[in-house]
Amino acid sequence: MKKTILTLLVALSFPAATFANDALQGSMLQVFVTADIPNPGQPWRKYGHYPKSGSGVIIEGNLVLTNAHVVDRGVFIQVKKANDTTKYIATVKAIAHDADLALLRVEDPKFFQDTTPIMLGDLPELRDKVAVYGFPRGESSLSITEGIVSRIDLVSSAHDKSMVLAVQIDASVNGGNSGGPVLAGDRIIGIAFQTMTNQQNTNYAIATPMIRRFLKDIEDGRYDGLTDLGLDIQVVMGSAMKMYYGLDQNAGGYLIREVQSPELRDALKAGDIITAAEGMKIDEEGMITLRKGLRLNMLYLIMEKQRGENLRLTVMRDRASREVTVKLTKTMVELKLVPAALRNKELPYYISGGFVFSTLSDDLIDMEAGSKCKNWKSFPDLMLSEHLRGIPTDTEREVVVLTSILPDRVNTGYEVNQPMVVKSINGKHVTSLDDVVRGMEDGSWKFLVIETSGMQVVLDADAVRERNPVILSNYGIPKDRSDGLTGTRTEQAALKGSR
Repeated sequence: MKKTILTLLVALSFPAATFANDALQGSMLQVFVTADIPNPGQPWRKYGHYPKSGSGVIIEGNLVLTNAHVVDRGVFIQVKKANDTTKYIATVKAIAHDADLALLRVEDPKFFQDTTPIMLGDLPELRDKVAVYGFPRGESSLSITEGIVSRIDLVSSAHDKSMVLAVQIDASVNGGNSGGPVLAGDRIIGIAFQTMTNQQNTNYAIATPMIRRFLKDIEDGRYDGLTDLGLDIQVVMGSAMKMYYGLDQNAGGYLIREVQSPELRDALKAGDIITAAEGMKIDEEGMITLRKGLRLNMLYLIMEKQRGENLRLTVMRDRASREVTVKLTKTMVELKLVPAALRNKELPYYISGGFVFSTLSDDLIDMEAGSKCKNWKSFPDLMLSEHLRGIPTDTEREVVVLTSILPDRVNTGYEVNQPMVVKSINGKHVTSLDDVVRGMEDGSWKFLVIETSGMQVVLDADAVRERNPVILSNYGIPKDRSDGLTGTRTEQAALKGSR
């Protein structure tokens, strides 16, 4: 059975446990958020506001550390110290969706009175005792649960689907614990962020190396993101493949199938075998040994670097080993053709002839496939899955989809039951939503011919232009496109009576 991971968000009720170190109490926080959630199905509208809560902790610099998913899309944030009834207004200083971390600022100096910042510790050892602090299920009393470190590994974040270094613990956590610190003694060894729903007491905390990387990244006032190479790679498998590429039978490495990032094409080539990174040998499972008893995927050595830093690789090419140094100029987010989500901005859309166009993202996937359909193989249109591994290029900057049709006399006969990828308009390849706007508003065509992954659409161009403002008015849509798209915006028609 496939494991399902869910983030820890809001909750109901939970009896508070006592804890021994009273000096820590004032630094443990409950975070209250009013979020404004977009509606991918109708991107000109939002679902509306809803409350959620999580946990947080005061760290050095009079700052509050919590999860990105706790404050994601928050329009109003408050924090409250343990055993205090006063709520203080907070704002987001920095947020890292790919690492599921956020830093909050509280302007009122009274908030930090009688508090002691909690320091960051190091990666724990297996079976180290830990304690999880937080406010599970939205209760106002601080709770602590105890357990041990079960595992340290890269895991997929349910918030952004990025890989993060996480500490697995067996201490009980519940909704509302998200953002709360996991302590070994009086030091933070992680921030609780998600749990395995179908396994008892299998919970995860974002490890302190990820936290330190986040804090260093934002020193210049901007968060760049987790770095990536931009390679399509696979673990070298089987004795025949090792013989073919000249590897020893007990050696390991990664085969470069494609160099996707143009910046790396002078240093690396398809068919190269990466056998070591930063001087650490890659074993037959694609892992490096970070320290005694701790093996991690090579990806960790890439993502721990900052943008602009160098990565040293040992590469086998034509049966000869060579040392290669590459500069990490791209982030995981920049190298995703389909973004995990379009956060903190208006969802992109364009409406013409009642056809609603948008860009493919997790917002849309989650709406269409449901929250349990995170696997691309389960997504209704299987052909969309090919875009998951893609990176933005000059010929495909984003994946444009036809999401729905607003029925009108100009589009009778056409139906959309699931999103379809828009391939071309009047023979011109579509690389972005702006291309759709230009194609639909090109006045030189009598007909508009739209090729999608599911069907061909032919519309009367003059009829589309005539009906556009009427359709907007009929469906109560204030404008035909999101801000920032090319062309002249069409408003609702000021019409009365029959339409």
